[in-house]
Amino acid sequence: MRYPDSLGGNQPVFDSWLESYYVKPKKLKYQYKIPFVDPDIIINDPWMATGQFDWIVCTDTNVWANIEGREICVAVFTWWTKSLVRPWVCSKVLCLEFAGCDCHPDHFAWKFFLGHFKTGNMGFVTDNMIDWYEMSTRQKPILDDFYLPADVSLIYATADSADADVNQFMRGTDKVATAVLEQIHRDGLSKGPKSHWPEHVEYIRQWAPLIDVGALGYFPQFRKA
Repeated sequence: MRYPDSLGGNQPVFDSWLESYYVKPKKLKYQYKIPFVDPDIIINDPWMATGQFDWIVCTDTNVWANIEGREICVAVFTWWTKSLVRPWVCSKVLCLEFAGCDCHPDHFAWKFFLGHFKTGNMGFVTDNMIDWYEMSTRQKPILDDFYLPADVSLIYATADSADADVNQFMRGTDKVATAVLEQIHRDGLSKGPKSHWPEHVEYIRQWAPLIDVGALGYFPQFRKA
């Protein structure tokens, strides 16, 4: 466990988190970092630690450097809700395509999602460690002047591990993003309507529910919404 300094005031901040890592040459390789919503409740099991959230959204952004001369990004968001049968089931998937991004693609995708969709005691799983601590403690905005919402906790998880449920969520989400990029590469950029977006990207295009994640087999616990 590690304990950041308090920021004071009424700015929400977590006090501790659960993490797992192993040592690689010259650096640590983190497998997951899960903050605790209630600092008085410390759980030493990642599978139980995710139970403190009412729901979880896992996101991953993949980039294809050259499709018809443009750099194309696809961000995938998978909604995970609690079930009486299993701890978590995937209930919804959103795929967001965008191009010409002038900032970090992950941060654009996070701002888009968190600024337009319902939150509320949500765990937000990413595989990006850039400024994770500063964004989690709201010392730094995600992008522009947009900060992590007060009712959202930023979780880190790598797709290279299967140690925790959040790692498995990330594995599947990453595979969906790759599958969508491959489909765009096959079909070309002209297929389907695009929407102009006023900042950071040339356009956005949403893919939902064009992808049947259950059929792809990436989520064995998947159920259709």
